[in-house]
Amino acid sequence: MINLSQIPEGKIGLVLNLTTNEFLNNRLAALGLKKKAAVKVLRKAKFNGPIHLQIGATEFMIRNNIANVIHVELLRK
Repeated sequence: MINLSQIPEGKIGLVLNLTTNEFLNNRLAALGLKKKAAVKVLRKAKFNGPIHLQIGATEFMIRNNIANVIHVELLRK
């Protein structure tokens, strides 16, 4: 189990746990980021900037500090 922020660019992870903030979890779920969702890291900004993610056809960015508390399992694809 690793943090979402630790996934290399171009790799896919399976979401295991989200944050402890229920409001934030609801916002992320609206974008498709929920437990057991496969998320692909498209790009990472320099200097701990935002991370560009893809879930299905949806692309969005989240802050690095939020990605640090989301636990994922790296998939071998």
